[in-house]
Amino acid sequence: MALSLNDETRAIGRDGMVSLWDVPMGRRITVLQDHFGPVYSVAFSLDGKTLVSANANGTVRVWNVAYLVDLVQHLCAIVRRSLTHAEWDHYVLPGIGYQAVCPHG
Repeated sequence: MALSLNDETRAIGRDGMVSLWDVPMGRRITVLQDHFGPVYSVAFSLDGKTLVSANANGTVRVWNVAYLVDLVQHLCAIVRRSLTHAEWDHYVLPGIGYQAVCPHG
């Protein structure tokens, strides 16, 4: 298990996968599946945007998790405006109320 430096995201290695969890919300963000066999080690970069995992046979995976752990910022960068209410409901985790958070509009 690894915890991001800001204590917001937890990574848990298991059989062939790594689960990412939003710690404050207590919800799973996603499951990264690209290992064969047990995942023995996981670690976040200092900025929390990269995750490294290693399994029993020595395979190491480097994951870009920036968009997974900060989905709103990632979506804002793509659409260059605040999300509509419908887009927010579709892309943002349930339980997070609508916010016009994008700096571009």
